[in-house]
Amino acid sequence: MAGNCAAAVPAADTAGAAPMEVPEFMQVMEALAEAPRKESLMESIKRLKDQQAMMKIAKKNLQKVLKNACKRKQRLKQRARQLTDLDLLEVLNMRKDCTPMVPGEEPPAAAAAGVVNAVGGRMTE
Repeated sequence: MAGNCAAAVPAADTAGAAPMEVPEFMQVMEALAEAPRKESLMESIKRLKDQQAMMKIAKKNLQKVLKNACKRKQRLKQRARQLTDLDLLEVLNMRKDCTPMVPGEEPPAAAAAGVVNAVGGRMTE
């Protein structure tokens, strides 16, 4: 299951979903890498244990983000399966009407004459 959803995790989701953010974790890892090389055996053991604890937290947070992304993807697929043929045709028509405009270009006549409804689709008068 994790292999199917690995590409579904957007970069923005990893920043706000976890108590310890990914950039923050990277800063801590860099600080640990720059630690003085001459340390006692007990200090190095303590440093490695701290590093292991932080990596466990990061792994747990990333698993949570991945799980949420997979659930979101499944919900979207389920909703897409429930769309009727008329719904799909309406979406295609809305996409056709919403062509990207170049700055300074006049809108198409059909879109200019239509009224925008609450959903963002076009309704002609």
